Amino acid sequence: MTSAAATSLVGVELGGPVLGKASRAADVTNEGRVDDRIGYLHNVIGLWLPQECLRTWERAPTAQRLPDLLIAAGERRACLQFDPDDLVFLPPGDIPARIA
Repeated sequence: MTSAAATSLVGVELGGPVLGKASRAADVTNEGRVDDRIGYLHNVIGLWLPQECLRTWERAPTAQRLPDLLIAAGERRACLQFDPDDLVFLPPGDIPARIA
């Protein structure tokens, strides 16, 4: 399970709730606010993947510093695309291996 610090909420603030099948299918919530407005929000994995990658890399015998990793990533031309919301990424552990 992801921790609250590693997930992000993406959405908008509205004057009323958005109800219906499409909202439920998109896994969006209507959360009440103190000012009688509604936070129409979707929970995304956010920083969970990079945090878990860093934990894995820090335990490696050849641990690298984050600034060095970011520079190396910026110099790469290849781009790997994957769905960060895939449930395979939900448990903690070796995220780099799961991405590969």
